[in-house]
Amino acid sequence: MYRSTPTVRAAAGADRLRKLLWQQLYRLAYLGIRCFWFLFRPKGSGTLVAIWWENRLLLVKNGYRRAYSLPGGNRRAGEPARRAAVREVAEEVGIRLFPNQLHYCGTLVSHLDYVRDHCAYYEVRLRTPPRIRIDGREVVAARFVAPAQLSAYPLTVQAEAYLKRFGREADPRAQSPSHPGPPKR
Repeated sequence: MYRSTPTVRAAAGADRLRKLLWQQLYRLAYLGIRCFWFLFRPKGSGTLVAIWWENRLLLVKNGYRRAYSLPGGNRRAGEPARRAAVREVAEEVGIRLFPNQLHYCGTLVSHLDYVRDHCAYYEVRLRTPPRIRIDGREVVAARFVAPAQLSAYPLTVQAEAYLKRFGREADPRAQSPSHPGPPKR
């Protein structure tokens, strides 16, 4: 039986405490930004990526939300949607993708937390198992879920929209349509 030293246990405990503090900070910041969004009803521009591996979809859980989502987030000013998608996936789950791996599904407008969000959806089907790394601060869980089990997970409106509009019935033989990308503005 392996026994860790008191120093290792203390370091692990301190790391866990740091992560819990970060999670609380994210929750507080999220509450504050939701108040701002409620008052000003802004428009957003984001990207989400459906990552499929062995006929299972990757879902992420942010510490400040109750529902699971697809990896993704907001676009920076002037940032192309495809580049934002690659950046957000790397930030949230540590998976390195190349822009040409992403298949553009389409753009939908949804309303979440008082924001009218124009979200570009991409998907990728991986042939090898990805190494997922989450920070335990903003993203607290990430898992691949079989389509039959998706109903057991509360999903954000954007994740539900992807499954309804673009989901390919999770057939691993189904090929994502090859679209040139979102329209240029």
